[in-house]
Amino acid sequence: MKHPIAIFRSVLSTIALLAATAIGLFGAELDDKAAVFSKLASGVIEQAVVGKLDVPAAQKDLVAMESLAVYFATQYKAKYPVGAKLMDFIVARKDGLTALSLADIDAQFESEAITKAHGKELGIDLTVEENEHFANPIDLFVHPATAHIAAGLWAKEHKPEQLKRIQSELQEVIEHCQKVVNKLK
Repeated sequence: MKHPIAIFRSVLSTIALLAATAIGLFGAELDDKAAVFSKLASGVIEQAVVGKLDVPAAQKDLVAMESLAVYFATQYKAKYPVGAKLMDFIVARKDGLTALSLADIDAQFESEAITKAHGKELGIDLTVEENEHFANPIDLFVHPATAHIAAGLWAKEHKPEQLKRIQSELQEVIEHCQKVVNKLK
């Protein structure tokens, strides 16, 4: 019969191994979802760069990015409960973002604007340094929505600044996605 301490050590080793495996699987899932998110963004960027934007296809990809953003927000909420109301706030508003004008989305969904208008109800101040990281998962919604709006404008007006806006929004959101993944690991 094994000594109780040996049994205890064996149990602890098994728990540690299971935890490490679970963390590894979670990390792999995060990386996989981030890769899909980035691939979708990159595809739209490529179209914008060459000036041949297939607006319906691009907007479909941008909506798919929002679905992935919900996944990341859910994971962020679980890991950082202090921001749970904030994550619920942005997820609840995701479907209405593309109905806004470029000026309105910029004005209403910057960190300072969210804090000023909703900080008390959400219980978080995004302008405080230790809370700044919460802007990254919000941006996973806002940047694709902004690109979606710009794509709709491109379909009507064909102005080069609209393509540039799409490129800049999506290049930036790829960076935000990686920051989110890094904070979740």
